[in-house]
Amino acid sequence: MRWRGRPSKLAPSATTFSRLDDAVVGEARTTAVAHLRATLARAEGLGRPACIVSSGETTVHVTGRGRGGRNQEFALAAADLLAEAGGAAVGRKRRH
Repeated sequence: MRWRGRPSKLAPSATTFSRLDDAVVGEARTTAVAHLRATLARAEGLGRPACIVSSGETTVHVTGRGRGGRNQEFALAAADLLAEAGGAAVGRKRRH
């Protein structure tokens, strides 16, 4: 689904919004990379600035006393690919 609009006062009126319909589910470590690839593929066809929204619930197998959680595991698993994508995935503030 793709739509344009201004869902809140925080978003610039020219922002393109898109939603990934497939829920993010499964082990956070493996799901993160696949989800990021799908997000980057979707972003290729969108104007800038863009906001891509998705939802779901991942899981983490904890051993021992464990620290962190599924969001941290998801972010760390996607970090290398996100760094490679650079400006395509991370917004950069323009200088005026």
